[in-house]
Amino acid sequence: MSMVIWAVTNLWMRMDAVASADHSSGRPSGDAERALHESELRKAAIIESSLDCIILMDDRGLITEFNPAAERTFQRQRSAVIGRPLAEMIIPERYRQDHWRGLQKFLDTNEGPILGKRVEIEAMRADGSEFPVELAVVPVRIGSRMMFTGHLRDITERRSAQQALADAARRFKWLMDNTTEAIWRFEMDEPCRIDLPEDEQVERFYRHGWLAEANEAMARMYGFANAAEMVGLRLGDILIRADPRNEAFLRAFIRSNYRLIDAESIETAKDGSIKHVLNSFVGEIENGLGLRAWGTTRDITERKLAETALRESEERLRLAVAAADLGTWDLDPATGIATCSQRAKEMYGFPPDAAVTRDGFIACVHPDDRERVRKTIERALDRANAGHYAVEYRVQQQERTRWLASRGQAFFDEGGKPTRLIGSTLDISGRKQIQEALEERTSDLERSNSELERSNVELEQFAYIASHDLQEPLRMVVNYMNLLKRRYSPSLDDKANEYMGYAVDGALRMQALIKGLLDYSRVGAAHAPGAVDSGAVLADALANLSPKILASGATITQDPLPEVVADRTMLTLVFQNLIANGIKFRGADTPTVHVSCERRDRDCVFSVRDNGIGIDPEHHSNIFQIFRRLHTREEYPGTGIGLAAVKKIVERHGGKVWIESAPGKGSTFLFTIPARRDPSTLLAVVQPTATGG
Repeated sequence: MSMVIWAVTNLWMRMDAVASADHSSGRPSGDAERALHESELRKAAIIESSLDCIILMDDRGLITEFNPAAERTFQRQRSAVIGRPLAEMIIPERYRQDHWRGLQKFLDTNEGPILGKRVEIEAMRADGSEFPVELAVVPVRIGSRMMFTGHLRDITERRSAQQALADAARRFKWLMDNTTEAIWRFEMDEPCRIDLPEDEQVERFYRHGWLAEANEAMARMYGFANAAEMVGLRLGDILIRADPRNEAFLRAFIRSNYRLIDAESIETAKDGSIKHVLNSFVGEIENGLGLRAWGTTRDITERKLAETALRESEERLRLAVAAADLGTWDLDPATGIATCSQRAKEMYGFPPDAAVTRDGFIACVHPDDRERVRKTIERALDRANAGHYAVEYRVQQQERTRWLASRGQAFFDEGGKPTRLIGSTLDISGRKQIQEALEERTSDLERSNSELERSNVELEQFAYIASHDLQEPLRMVVNYMNLLKRRYSPSLDDKANEYMGYAVDGALRMQALIKGLLDYSRVGAAHAPGAVDSGAVLADALANLSPKILASGATITQDPLPEVVADRTMLTLVFQNLIANGIKFRGADTPTVHVSCERRDRDCVFSVRDNGIGIDPEHHSNIFQIFRRLHTREEYPGTGIGLAAVKKIVERHGGKVWIESAPGKGSTFLFTIPARRDPSTLLAVVQPTATGG
């Protein structure tokens, strides 16, 4: 097209020069006429034979020439367009105003936006259809007028090809950006001769190979922010040279004539982590020189780690099976053939090289267990039972009878037909012997416990009866001693009265002691616990102690108390005994007692704190023993049974009791009652009356 533009423009200029020369001389010469004629012929030949459209336009915008190529392209006859406005013949309507403005601007300023350039615009055929053309416009002054030569070429096919190429490039870019596999291109700083020894080629790959192109998937795979960050990396920055597997990988590439499919390599990410990848790539070879390589890479690190973990797991399983002394087996239900480990064969009594079948296994089972084992296998092979297999049985061998436990799982195809039953077997002969001995021992213990319970009941009944029967003679002794004292005291000397007082006091103490024993023996008799409000229980205890509280002037305070599962009467007795102790064992100050509770895990921890005389820590473990006293009866009266009863009641409820105290600093008694417990699991308690400590 450039040659056509040059030729036509040159002819126009030569014709204008000839015309100007003739005009200046006033007459045409023979040479001038011949030159002009020749130029006309050449112009006509060029215009007529040109494959490009050549359209001439004058300074009025009218067409003065329209060659055959233009006729074919625009589907218009030359005779129909000569002398017609160019804009109406070939320019789409939306561009016509721009055409006229551009023409006028050039005529006014000798400047135009498209003159002397190649531009791509839309043109219009006779039927009004539009198509793309490449246009070059050259202005030529002929005499006093301007002429414009337009050279146009239909670029519809080129535009389609460009669009197809752009679409292909776009699709390729989309594939590059959205595939999960890395796509890359490695270049060589210096081409590598493919006939060099393998060692030298490998060395050249590392020395001259560098990453020239990568997609975003590759950047993500190797931990880079984007693909551009990877470009320029050397081969050794990615492929770990010290790993011998990578050298084998490159040698395989060379031996395959620079074409390798699904080859593994060990590579490093940006953060230094190791990547196991699978590569497929091909090298570009030209004149025996390796220039570059294109390829894809897939990250198989997770798969390799899973394979490694599986191998390690299988090894651990093998060791565990050996350590656990398990025999393993795999039964094919269709053939009845079982693949067994040597340990399994030993348990069943088969020789090491024996073939094991389902029927052969059943035959080695003890006759008494054989049918049960057979039915268990049949149930496991029924999909309705989920394929579970578990059975304990005996196998009869010449020297001994073994107890075995087998566990397994059946597998089924889509139609529900069993395909495998696999599992393991453990020799439980030792466990069975221990179990039998334990069952025998348990039976002995149950008999002993029954005898002990009966003995305890008889002992409690005896203690109750003995204590109750002793009450009557003691009351008689006390009554008669008081009668003697009233009637004969005046006639007796002081010594006799003193002895009589000792006798009465001893009898009263004996009476209190027997009553305490009677109350203590009742703790343990049947009584049902339930949900109780411990605040209401405390109120009951304070009501029972009201005479002592009024007499001592004691102050009793409390925090909000929870609901617990306990025997109401027994819990009342616990509060009553502990508060009574706080009132009794007081110092110079008016006694004060504070009751509180806090939750600790599954227990409610109750606290009864007083300001009394306190207890030395060395006696803390002794005060809950029956009859154990730390003071004389003259200092503090009592039987030494109250705290023992508290301990017994609390322990019957599944709790514990302890003390925190020091001399002169008061005492805090703490005890626990489980906060959540099934009442039926609590040991029963019974109602005794309060006793002094």
